[in-house]
Amino acid sequence: MKKLLFLLAVIIWKGITIHGIPSSYAKFLMSYHELGAKLLLLFFFVLLFYRYLLDRLKELKVLSLIKIGLLAPTAIILSTVIFNLIAFPGERSMIFHYPPSQRSLPFLLGALVVGPLFEEMFYRYTLIYTGRKKWLRILTTLCSLLWFSMAHIVNANGKIFLLIPYFIIGFWLTIVYLRNKNLWESVFAHIAYNSLVVLLAIIR
Repeated sequence: MKKLLFLLAVIIWKGITIHGIPSSYAKFLMSYHELGAKLLLLFFFVLLFYRYLLDRLKELKVLSLIKIGLLAPTAIILSTVIFNLIAFPGERSMIFHYPPSQRSLPFLLGALVVGPLFEEMFYRYTLIYTGRKKWLRILTTLCSLLWFSMAHIVNANGKIFLLIPYFIIGFWLTIVYLRNKNLWESVFAHIAYNSLVVLLAIIR
């Protein structure tokens, strides 16, 4: 029931984002690329699931997090490189682009902290069913992957084919989450991957 409530909150936010609201605060609170709405939704999520978050936080082990922080980004990058080699032969397969205009504190905070937290809480924990019904587990996992990919349509310049790398990212993050059904592990993997991409883009 709590998951449905959070899902409804996100859907309402998406609806307002699409149709707009007559308010001078609309851009800050409702734009997908701003922090305002995500921070509000994260706060709402914590209120709903604070017990789960605390219990799973206690289960974390440093060695396990180190492995996740190394293996998950590596798996994502290798998979993406393989896809690029097949889809775009002759092109550079490892290109990390992070424009200087997006290296401000708000953008970095969104990419390295708020974004991963929100996306894992929504696309993994909220959308994926982990109960006994196998068909429902498969269906919700697929819906999660597709929704996660489509949410990055702007990053792919509106081209559906270019969403495949985001599907790959979502796939590996889903694997991390379902391994122990611990949201914090997939959050850590997501932060590790985003941090690596930003670092490689800056130093290249």
